[in-house]
Amino acid sequence: MSEPHQDIWVMCDWLGGEVQRIVRSAAPQELFERLHLAREHRELIDWLRQDARRRQQRRTPINFDIFHNPELIEAVAADFNHSCVYCERRSADAGVGHFRPLAEPVPLIMGDDKNHYAWLAYEWRNLVYSCPDCEGLKGPQFPVEGLRARYLATYDEVCKSDKNLLVDTTRESPLQHFDFLFDGRCFPLTPRGQISASELVKLSSHVISTGLSDSVAGRRHAVLEGPS
Repeated sequence: MSEPHQDIWVMCDWLGGEVQRIVRSAAPQELFERLHLAREHRELIDWLRQDARRRQQRRTPINFDIFHNPELIEAVAADFNHSCVYCERRSADAGVGHFRPLAEPVPLIMGDDKNHYAWLAYEWRNLVYSCPDCEGLKGPQFPVEGLRARYLATYDEVCKSDKNLLVDTTRESPLQHFDFLFDGRCFPLTPRGQISASELVKLSSHVISTGLSDSVAGRRHAVLEGPS
């Protein structure tokens, strides 16, 4: 049996503990009401139901200012332990991102609409906490096996229909797909883990350049040696 060849450096909040699936809280309804997300969602859906040619004449009406709201950022951050969903670093500049992209998902699949997944813009379970580097590097990447979920499907239908190839740590344990080593590396154990590694290794390259390896070494020493 061949050894997995991809390795990814990750922020080692798991040192001395156990890597677990991220359990999402219920959507903060009072906050959603204050942000008028129901109205924003209705307007977005009405626009997405228009003919594709008509939609090409206007920018997708997503209110991106909402994702910069401090209360929303804090609510999402709390679900992710204030750590980036991709590199697991804590960053003062991290904010709200989207696991499924809001336009032109990559790779393009025959029959895809350029606004595919845009209807999930305000879906609580599609919101993730991510640092600017990872968010920019991931971009619209969202590979799937076969066809994507039908246009305008509910979130539950999307999750059931999509055979997404990126590991979703809010729906499954990363331990199913990765072996986390004590020195801060993780190796893929499954085909989906391998595909995620090929994407996330791009995301994690900036982590090494920001001195994560020194952080890992220091924290590993602290675990081994105990407090000074």
